[in-house]
Amino acid sequence: MSNLTFVFCLSFMVASVACQRCDLPRSLWCSSPEIAKKCNVSDLCKPYLSPATEESKVKVSVYYESRCPFSIKFLLEQVMKAFAKVGDIMSVDLVPFGNSHVRKIGDKVLFTCQHGRIECAANIVETCAVRLLPVEKHLPLIACISSQFMHGVKPTSAYKLCAAKQQIDMQPILACSQSDQGINFQKEMATRTNSLKPRKTYVPWIVLNGVHTRTINNKARTNLIQLVCDTYKGSDKPAACSKS
Repeated sequence: MSNLTFVFCLSFMVASVACQRCDLPRSLWCSSPEIAKKCNVSDLCKPYLSPATEESKVKVSVYYESRCPFSIKFLLEQVMKAFAKVGDIMSVDLVPFGNSHVRKIGDKVLFTCQHGRIECAANIVETCAVRLLPVEKHLPLIACISSQFMHGVKPTSAYKLCAAKQQIDMQPILACSQSDQGINFQKEMATRTNSLKPRKTYVPWIVLNGVHTRTINNKARTNLIQLVCDTYKGSDKPAACSKS
């Protein structure tokens, strides 16, 4: 019997309970935080698990447009699912600008967007959400808004509905989007987008750990969970990585 098994099954009562309830081999109990939780040995497994740090997480940057059907599809079908399943080992970086353009006339900054003025306004709202809220708040909010857009819901109604659903105060975000702060935030998104190397030629444009290739883009749009799992270098991969 290994020292780890001895600790689990003889030294602690909680481990004895886990021995009875967990249907996985003892050698796998500390293989991931999810499995440790399932087997009721999370506290005991802490010394054997190396949680992902922000530096070690797989960074997925998504350059997109708020009303682009392909961007929305990727956000809803890949990003949200991946964040739910492997969010412990990935960080999501949303950049709402896409194929928009920015120009200055006098002291006034103007944006033109592929899907018209409504998209320009929505881009700034989503940019303000990204800048003012943590990712665990702004990602589901933007996903909800995107879903409403796909169903033809007008922006004002979408913001109200999604703010209520996510229990978020939308007023600071809307106030930001109508202020110089929002304009400056959007200019930053424009600079990031226009500085991409290689230059963006379509959306969603996906950058993985600072790298974009057509292969990365295609894999991300097909199975982002698998791509994140394959890219992550740590040993504490979520259970979803085994399933994928």
